Amino acid sequence: MAEPFSSPLWSLWQSRRTQQLLAGKLCACLFLCALLALFDGLQTLLRTDADEITLLAGQSDGISGPCPLQNPVRSDLEVRFNPADTALSFELEGFFAGYLIGNGMWRGNIIAPKELATADVSLVVAFKGSPKGQKFRIHVYASEDDLRSQTPSLILRYFGLQAFAVAAIFAMAALLPALINVALGRKNLKLLQELRLAEIFRVQSKPTNKGEALFLWCSAKGGEQLRNGQTLPVFAISGEPLGEAAIVSQEKKVFCLSMQTALPVSSGCLVYLKHDAS
Repeated sequence: MAEPFSSPLWSLWQSRRTQQLLAGKLCACLFLCALLALFDGLQTLLRTDADEITLLAGQSDGISGPCPLQNPVRSDLEVRFNPADTALSFELEGFFAGYLIGNGMWRGNIIAPKELATADVSLVVAFKGSPKGQKFRIHVYASEDDLRSQTPSLILRYFGLQAFAVAAIFAMAALLPALINVALGRKNLKLLQELRLAEIFRVQSKPTNKGEALFLWCSAKGGEQLRNGQTLPVFAISGEPLGEAAIVSQEKKVFCLSMQTALPVSSGCLVYLKHDAS
């Protein structure tokens, strides 16, 4: 059998491996962007209290809260804005069963009219006879530029986009190079098996009676006829010979090999699973 590096399959494997690495790097870059966008969205949520509401002029937002009364009517609900002369308005949708059995809830909308100036307004929603009410802090912005200048989200501030939407877009975009990477990886593995090569996936240095030895782990697929003690050539990814390694053990279709060499051997190097009869 000819040496594996003189086969046309070797050139094809090198080409596909380069493509696989590029797809993997692109996938990692896109996922990193998705994580950064997700982090930006999460830090925005952490810096925003649960009772804070952000509104643009001309928009509305729904709010809700618990109802302490048994059979409430609209007149039982008291709404107080501060300052009292704000143009914001509250519209009660009604009362409904709560998220927990036995609890009643109210639900309504805060409406910001158009042409409203940027302002901070507080809102208290209380029931008659109840000493305390539910408080909300409302930040009203006259334009999107005002909103972007005040938001803690860097993505929203500089690009005008919601951080979680950006994270979802980057994550979905990363799926394509991820699938390409997996598909190329399977094809490359089959090419290596046809070349009787196995890629080293783990390298460990250990002291022995003969000095420092390298222990290498690679797939045993395609070398099932090999036995402990046999020596196999080890090559760099470029095809440069690095020495020979002896098979120490075989477990779960994985070879453990030992070698003495002064040359650098790392993950990604190749072992030639050459049969004695070859």
